[in-house]
Amino acid sequence: MAEADSTVGRDSKRAAAVPEKSYSLYGVTARYADHTTILEQSGIAETPASFASTKAGQLHALLHMTYGEGRAVFDTMSDDLREQLMWLASDLASQIHVLTQLESGG
Repeated sequence: MAEADSTVGRDSKRAAAVPEKSYSLYGVTARYADHTTILEQSGIAETPASFASTKAGQLHALLHMTYGEGRAVFDTMSDDLREQLMWLASDLASQIHVLTQLESGG
């Protein structure tokens, strides 16, 4: 009986230890630890306001695909691709929100 208890203890310790991994390229770092993946993007020598402005420009360009002349291309995309584009727009909007809150001290 003591041997079985000893094995269970070793297995639970082994399962709890998840190795941390990270990879960085082009100012983007992906980290994985404790069953969580974090993606970070650094803006070297940028203020939160200027970083938010850059992200807002990207969001504006992306959303041009959803109306006006770009709408014709958007309408030919698959449902999955259109949904991914909108998720990307949502992610950019969230980043802009966080950066502007950081800038304003909010």
